[in-house]
Amino acid sequence: MATLVYEVLTAPYFGVLFNLISLGGFFLAWRSWQDSRKQETRMEGLLDKVNRVASSLTTKQIGEFPAYLGMIREVVEKARREIVVISAIPGFGSFSSPQEWELLAAALKNQQYSGRTVTLVTGSAATRTEDFRVQFSLAKQDWESWWKDPSNREKLNLVTTRYSVPRVDVPTQSWFEEMLAGAVQTKILSDTYFKADICFTDTFMPLMAWIVDRSSAIFAVNNGQGTPPGFYTEDKNIVDALLRLAERYQRIASKSRTNAASNW
Repeated sequence: MATLVYEVLTAPYFGVLFNLISLGGFFLAWRSWQDSRKQETRMEGLLDKVNRVASSLTTKQIGEFPAYLGMIREVVEKARREIVVISAIPGFGSFSSPQEWELLAAALKNQQYSGRTVTLVTGSAATRTEDFRVQFSLAKQDWESWWKDPSNREKLNLVTTRYSVPRVDVPTQSWFEEMLAGAVQTKILSDTYFKADICFTDTFMPLMAWIVDRSSAIFAVNNGQGTPPGFYTEDKNIVDALLRLAERYQRIASKSRTNAASNW
């Protein structure tokens, strides 16, 4: 698995790196000419080239989580045949950005109602807990300070209300962890992915992806800080590599939908 992830990120066909280098060269040239008014015509031509290069990139960075949840939804809505999701957490963003997650969940459900094939490769109950510990490391380190943050309280109220989770008088870090990784994700699996082919795995999942019609994808790389950077790609080689990664997870999966009651 690690080898495949490495190939995705470092293979020679990861052409966006070379495009970015070229783009950087254009900008350096622009900076060297900007003080010279006599070069105005040349500068305009250079900027035109920069714009052409930028628009031609087949892979682009789209920010850090959860800023790109809306773009994931837009990509999902464009699917006409199939959607493959690789995500250690089924409800990716359900706590950090509940409103955007609800829109994404609605798009996934609408696509299933419309007959699109949806496949979800996700973590088992045990790996979900570990993933949440990484994402919410600050809550684990200093629960009292984390809990006193008004924005965290608001999000927690939204999540417990939306998924009918019983509240407690004095929330603890362990309760939060178990609630978010257990009860909430279980309901998301049965509600959002009600017709999906779901595969559970105990394998560490450092990379997440939403692949549409085998032609485009958004993928994110776990940075260990709870804010994985996201990328949009139409590069066929990268999309194919992401699909192979999904297939690899499926082959080594510990459970399948038909016998995975303990993972719901």
